[in-house]
This record gives sequence, structure tokens and C-alpha cells, in this order.
Amino acid sequence: MIVPRQTKKKIDVNTLAAANGATAGNIEIDNVDASNDLLTLDTVGTLHGAVNTAAGGTIVITNDGAITVVDDGSITDDVAADGDITLDAADPRVAGGTDNLIIDVNADIVSANGNITLEAGDDLDQRFGGCKLMAYDEA
Repeated sequence: MIVPRQTKKKIDVNTLAAANGATAGNIEIDNVDASNDLLTLDTVGTLHGAVNTAAGGTIVITNDGAITVVDDGSITDDVAADGDITLDAADPRVAGGTDNLIIDVNADIVSANGNITLEAGDDLDQRFGGCKLMAYDEA
């Protein structure tokens, strides 16, 4: 799925990959899954994870349930943006769901010039084996 617009997208999926290579814009996804299923940031077609290369571009991904960030085994970052990154495994709109945020083994979340916010309604789980979270300002 390619999301190059500035409008927030409300979707209902279980596996997501998003990219914005435009000169401007953000990736904003609100997964309103009625069954509170897991949302996995992984490979869909030729895309992997969520990457926004627009100057100052941000990534905001919210799921009504758990989110897992998966490493694809390459040296490229799994979630990357020039601006802020927010991953929010929100408390489900329908009661009874698990809303953990899982950062899988070797998954990379990198912001070149912004902050990284990881929010979990229940647990934040960084899997054994390493994870790279980097937010830095080169100024």
C-alpha cells in the first residue's frame, strides 16, 4: 500500500507496508479493525515496513489492538522518517483486545530529525536479539 497523501487513512488490514517518496507529506494510518486484530508492519508486494523520505515527513500509525514491527533481514530500516514517528497500539474501541506494541528481533525504527514515540495500551515488547531505535538531530 502506498500512501502519499496528507489525509489520514482509516483502514482495516492485518499486514501493512507504506511508503512516501514525495517531496512533502506524511504517512498517517488509523487501522480501525473491528475485531482488534494484530497489525503487522511487514512486506506487502515490493514494499516493507513504513518509510517516509519527504523532508520533515512524519509517520503516525495507530491500531485498535497490537502492532508488530518485523525486520525483513535487509540492511534497510523497517520504519523510517525524516520527521517524527509514532506507533500507537491503542486501547481498542471494542473491549477485550490485547494492545501490545512488539518490536521484533533486529527491527529498526529510525527518525533522522524527529522524535520516536512508542505507545502501547498494554505492553511494549522488545524482542530478544536487538532492536535499533534512533532519533537524532544533526544540527
